[in-house]
Amino acid sequence: MHAYLHCLSHSPLVGYVDPAQEVLDEVNGVIASARERIAAFSPELVVLFAPDHYNGFFYDVMPPFCLGVGATAIGDFGSAAGELPVLLSWRRPVRMPS
Repeated sequence: MHAYLHCLSHSPLVGYVDPAQEVLDEVNGVIASARERIAAFSPELVVLFAPDHYNGFFYDVMPPFCLGVGATAIGDFGSAAGELPVLLSWRRPVRMPS
């Protein structure tokens, strides 16, 4: 079994407190490069480590893990609100090596 770990931070304040355009261009380039590397790896299973900025889970109800099967943007920080596409191909059986 092969594994690939990719970590990427982001700011929900893009569009409000932006750095210089050349910095934004570099960030967008890094994100595009990450997207290409992940697509080239063609994962069968994706594990996402993310607290959703603690908007969805607070410490008193934080689960040991969370499976994202749907997503709805609330439109905070001036972003668009509504349903977000979530790839559900993980629902097919995955055989683990014995």
